Amino acid sequence: MIKQSMLWAMIFSLSWVSCSSDDDSGADMPDPIEPDRYSTEVFDNYDLTRGIPYGQNTTQGGTVQELGFDFYEPADDNATSRPLLVYAFGGGFVTGNKGEALITAPFFAQSGYVVAAIDYRLIDIEDTPTSRIRAVYDAASDMKAAVRFLKQNHEQYGIDTTNIYVGGFSAGAFTALQFAYLNDIEDIASISPDLLAYVEARGGIAGNSGNPGTSSAVKGVFNFAGAMLQADFIDLDEPILFSVHGTDDDVVPFNIGEADNSGVTTQGSNLLHNYANAIGLTNQLVAVEGGGHSAPLTCPDCLIEMRSFIFGQL
Repeated sequence: MIKQSMLWAMIFSLSWVSCSSDDDSGADMPDPIEPDRYSTEVFDNYDLTRGIPYGQNTTQGGTVQELGFDFYEPADDNATSRPLLVYAFGGGFVTGNKGEALITAPFFAQSGYVVAAIDYRLIDIEDTPTSRIRAVYDAASDMKAAVRFLKQNHEQYGIDTTNIYVGGFSAGAFTALQFAYLNDIEDIASISPDLLAYVEARGGIAGNSGNPGTSSAVKGVFNFAGAMLQADFIDLDEPILFSVHGTDDDVVPFNIGEADNSGVTTQGSNLLHNYANAIGLTNQLVAVEGGGHSAPLTCPDCLIEMRSFIFGQL
């Protein structure tokens, strides 16, 4: 398990912070599952490669930003086709960095998974409800480019393209949820004409952060204290969902309310869970009773619960 000293050091540094399985042709068959691999920590150590470039795009303020990821994998691993977690950090779309993944990534790498902790564009203009909503789209576009890059290079990184999960904490969870479930142009138009125009000018649903020509479909989402504008954007044929959320979260409400004094009302993990149940989408919610915003990263058993959920879907 992750050492508590490392976890708390990272926690104190935090601020507020697509379809089912992919069928890309040419993908390697997954490796046979070894006993205990993916369900327990079977590796003593992990390797970390930092700053691998995957794309670029322009921020809301007009700056061209290079995008990269840090790659975590089991040390001395011979497997060539491993489930992938793509992790996005929290920070309210105004701060944060991919180093946050040090809280969770080693646990999964030592269980046999690989983890890509990504950069994405942050708000570099006035922080308003409009710039926040645009930032979610920008971040999701960047995440899609990262998934495409990792699929295109799956042999190099030893990735099973049929078992990719996207997720993160707080703003990173917002990013993954929109990545997975806001994939209908009519839904985008229902949010605002401004957002529709913004999306259409920047590559549409797929975005234009790089690596075109490959599907960005994933198997599932892991949502740590995230939310969506509307739960009913989720459809039955979209990725499965695992969520962790503190019931007393005063930054991103567990049910419904304004997120982080942003002026944007969101529907939190409990409403997403209830809606997913209603439509029959495979999902699980770990509600941390009395937990605040950081509960998903401090809950002693939540990573074990997530690993169990993913393992049950392999």
